Amino acid sequence: AVKNGSPKYDLEDLSGDEVDAKLARIAAMWSEEFKPALNGVFTSSPEDRRRLFETFSARLHILAERDINEAVAALARQQDDDSQAFVRQRVILVALGVLALGLSFFYVQRRILRPIAALTRAAEAMKAGDTSVRSEVHATNEIGLLAEQFDAMAAALDGSFTHLEATIRERTNELQMSTAQLQSFIDRAPDAIL
Repeated sequence: AVKNGSPKYDLEDLSGDEVDAKLARIAAMWSEEFKPALNGVFTSSPEDRRRLFETFSARLHILAERDINEAVAALARQQDDDSQAFVRQRVILVALGVLALGLSFFYVQRRILRPIAALTRAAEAMKAGDTSVRSEVHATNEIGLLAEQFDAMAAALDGSFTHLEATIRERTNELQMSTAQLQSFIDRAPDAIL
């Protein structure tokens, strides 16, 4: 009930500055009115002491019931507002964290996993014998450097195989020509060998 005001004492919501003012007023009342009144109770004669104490108690009760309750209610409302702001901040931070996680996943997917998958496919194609395959990775990071080196290796292998095939064709042609010449020679000189 204190948190939302008090219907008994008709308390209302207060701002932070109003709470500070209320607390300052209570402190001033204590210093200016209640402390001297309490000192008066202690320094009074025994006959007056009871009457002064009852007056002091009644005024203190009013202070406690009205002014202090208002200040406590206002402080409780202020704490609720602060708690709600804290929860809002945490929700925003969690949302930003989830967003950062999503962006990180997208970054990893796009900049790391896809290029590695493309390099793996190219390596498998090369393993199967296709030396004309290239990685098709165009990145500026270490994976891009690896892809460039892979493509250079693939081009060198393709060039080597092309050169090897050309050399084999050339040697086969030379061998066929030599065999044809030898056969021609054998065909022309059948009596010479026997």
